[in-house]
Amino acid sequence: MRKREYQVKFRMNKEEYERLQENVIASGQTQQSFIINALAGVIIAPRLALDGEMQMWVDAEDSLDVW
Repeated sequence: MRKREYQVKFRMNKEEYERLQENVIASGQTQQSFIINALAGVIIAPRLALDGEMQMWVDAEDSLDVW
């Protein structure tokens, strides 16, 4: 693991902080990873939430009908 020497602190209002926390939770990343990836221009998509049932992946050629 690489060493990170610099610490960055900044202030946010309540709405900004809540939005940050919602996005971090939705991404499934740590706050540090989320911010670093956002700064790097990485597209951060929300993590897929599973409801306990087996997830089925559908190929483009497969039918979308329920079997």
